[in-house]
Amino acid sequence: GEAVTIAMALSVELACGRGLLSQGDRERVYKVIDALGLPVWHQAASMEVAVKGLEDMTRTRDGNQNFPLTHGIGKGVFVNDITAEEMTAAMKRVQSRHLGNLNVTAR
Repeated sequence: GEAVTIAMALSVELACGRGLLSQGDRERVYKVIDALGLPVWHQAASMEVAVKGLEDMTRTRDGNQNFPLTHGIGKGVFVNDITAEEMTAAMKRVQSRHLGNLNVTAR
């Protein structure tokens, strides 16, 4: 379950970064994830792992990423042009959100 939620968070961040999802809808998704008590980060997650995963996905899909992005609530699109830089930036936003939630919980 953790990997699925991390992938969902990445999809949301990538989509928001591309203007496919509003910040308000991004927050709606995170509220549901938080309400269900699902994690958006794992200690084994790293920028390097995400970029390697993107490369592996492309290799096993005949050169296409076919990465799902949220396009508004309830809709999706598949893209083939996510860069390592874009993935790293999305991972940093997810990690930052996770660390922020830990700080809120610790108070």
